[in-house]
Amino acid sequence: MRIYALGGELFSIATILLCLNFLANTIKTVYQVGYAFGTFYRRWLHKSLKWLVIHAIAVTILLCQLAWEGAMVIYNNRQQIISAIAHAWHQVERSFTYEVTTANN
Repeated sequence: MRIYALGGELFSIATILLCLNFLANTIKTVYQVGYAFGTFYRRWLHKSLKWLVIHAIAVTILLCQLAWEGAMVIYNNRQQIISAIAHAWHQVERSFTYEVTTANN
C-alpha cells in the first residue's frame, strides 16, 4: 500500500512539474512572438497606422458635425421643405395625368 501511495505522489509531482514546464515554455514563446511583432510594428506600421487613426477620427468628427448641422437646417426649414416637396409632387402628378377639355358648341 505504501508503494502505491508513493507512486501516486511521484506521479502527481511529475505531472505538476510537467505542467509548470509547459506553462513556462508557453510564456517564453508568447513573449518571443510578442517581442518580434512589437519590433515589426514599431519599425514598419506605427507611423502610418498612427496617421490613419488620427485622420479617421478627424473625418468622423467632421462628418458628425456636418450631419448635426444638416439636421438642424432641415428641422428649422421643415415647413418650406415639405411645401417644396408637395409642389414638386403635384407637378409630376400633372405631367402624368390626362386632362380632358370639353368644347362648348
